[in-house]
Amino acid sequence: LAIGGRHNNDIDHIIQVWDIPTRRITKRFQITNKNQHCHCLVWNDSSITAGTVDSIYQWNVKNLGEDQDIEEGRAVLLKVLKQNENDNYISSMQWSTCKSRLAMITRHGDMYIYDEKLKMISKIRAHADYYDALLQWCSWDNQVIATCCKEGYLKIWRVTNKIELINKIWHESAFFNIKWMPSKQAIISAHKDKKLILWEGSNLTNIGTVKSHTGTPDILALNGDESSIVSKSGKEIIFWKSFD
Repeated sequence: LAIGGRHNNDIDHIIQVWDIPTRRITKRFQITNKNQHCHCLVWNDSSITAGTVDSIYQWNVKNLGEDQDIEEGRAVLLKVLKQNENDNYISSMQWSTCKSRLAMITRHGDMYIYDEKLKMISKIRAHADYYDALLQWCSWDNQVIATCCKEGYLKIWRVTNKIELINKIWHESAFFNIKWMPSKQAIISAHKDKKLILWEGSNLTNIGTVKSHTGTPDILALNGDESSIVSKSGKEIIFWKSFD
């Protein structure tokens, strides 16, 4: 388990790696640049990738000894992201299922695609400013990404050597999260109005809506066989039955 962000007040900008069975920290990765807060973390096999304000940091866990501080391991500066804006940062990122491409998007809606060596392949303006954009790779198609934002847009993109918009829809309630559901070839989204909506994966037709949350759901996760969803708001966690 890797933990970043503002745990323990983020005093040392340290990313902790925990061994779950023994409940102890086995590794610590430190970002010494105090302006680079960790906003998102993803695993890629034995490597940890961290997104900060304007940089990506990556460490290979297997190449490092236990219980030690490693400063700025394999830092990659995204010069194209330098905007001198205190409120912009990497808000979401994910490796494709084939592990060969890393997609990331900033809070201001700029999306970037990198190869496995963290060399930038392409970039595009995916959403408008200040709407907390998020992204998700399609789990059955390594060339498709979904993005959303609190402005109310859900967009589907084709990613090759460039990024092309396939489809988009606007919904009156802001998107707070999305997740692909392979069992339904669909996308499920969480909204400000406390609803979850199931969208057909290609044409983005609304094929189902549920509402049981008393607060806005902002986290979505799939169960083990990826047939049903778990959603969390600030007030509750709901385990949903399969969408049949």
